Amino acid sequence: MEAFKGYFSPFQRIAKLYIHSGKLTVTEVLTQILTAVAITFVCLLFVIISLAFVSYGVIEALSQHMASTWAYLIVGGFYLLLIVLMIIFRRTLIINPIARFLSKIILDAPDSQNTITNEEK
Repeated sequence: MEAFKGYFSPFQRIAKLYIHSGKLTVTEVLTQILTAVAITFVCLLFVIISLAFVSYGVIEALSQHMASTWAYLIVGGFYLLLIVLMIIFRRTLIINPIARFLSKIILDAPDSQNTITNEEK
């Protein structure tokens, strides 16, 4: 029985190394995805705040030439048009870039051989 343990110990070590490598790869992928989500959230927050100020400025500029009610309706209509266009082109504008980003991160996992040769150079 001891002879069999001697034969299997290298295979156990290799299996543990593969599991450890898989954990590192998953950690790296999750780090990249969560970083992208955090950056996107912060940028989206700033864009929303900027759009609020720009919208108010456009409304003020339009209200000098027409009734303020019409200025608000024009700006609101513009945003409704943007929403409709976003819904129509959602695959091109939203789904495809997200799918491309995630597949690049998940499917192009770093190769340990390539990393070692790049570090030696």
